[in-house]
Order: sequence, then structure tokens, then C-alpha cells
Amino acid sequence: MEVKTRPLVAVDVDVRDAEDPLEAVGQAVGEQKIAGAVVKLTVRHTLEQANRLRDIDLRRLLAEAEHIASIQRHVERPRRLRLGDLGSIAGRSPRELLERYLEQRQVEPREAHILLRYAEEIWGEEAGEAVSPPSPTTHVTVP
Repeated sequence: MEVKTRPLVAVDVDVRDAEDPLEAVGQAVGEQKIAGAVVKLTVRHTLEQANRLRDIDLRRLLAEAEHIASIQRHVERPRRLRLGDLGSIAGRSPRELLERYLEQRQVEPREAHILLRYAEEIWGEEAGEAVSPPSPTTHVTVP
């Protein structure tokens, strides 16, 4: 008894730097002979690109395949912001940690100053102190 086999085609594409990730996947698929084949698609993309790479659209690109074995996604997620290791943050005050966080997030100095004032108000309330917050219209001089 003769068994008809189909070729297995693995398409591995990295679209993290692509302006149009779906088009980049389509181009990579087009470079392979997928007609009548069993296809395994692996796509490397960013979290921001995920909504532009819907499964239905990827399956349309693979329509000529006899069978789609899998569609795998490897999503590059942004690294979480780190303030430092436990030893370097253990002795820091809440204000120092917040300053470091705002600096790493590249918050504008004027906005950072206002946020620090609001934080001081909260910390003062927790300690039983009265600190007046800056009003939204208050002109704040950045040191």
C-alpha cells in the first residue's frame, strides 16, 4: 500500500523591525513552496505588533497549504524597569526611589518636580504632617 506524503515546510520569520509585520510574514511565506504542504509558521514579533498579526490573517497567508501544523508566536516583551538590586534599594528613601524611577522613565523635570510634591503630600499625610499640594495652576520653579 502506497502512502502519499506531503512535504513539511517550516517558515520562521522575524518581523520585530518591520513596518508592516503582516506584509513581512506574507513575503516570507511567498518565498516558500507551501502549496500542498504541511506548514509550521513561527513568527517573532513585538507586543505592539500583536494586534496587526491576527490568526485569521496568518491563516489566509497559508491558504495554499494542505495543512497548517502550527502557528507559533514568540513575543518580545519590553523589559521591566529595574530600580536596582535589593541591596542598592534597601537603604534608599521613598523619595530617592521615586526620583530614580522618574529619571529612568525620562519624565520631564517640571513634571517630575510636581509628582514629587504630590508624593511628599501623601507621605506627609501618612506621617501625620500637613503638607499643602501644588495646585494645577501653580507655577513651579524647577531647581
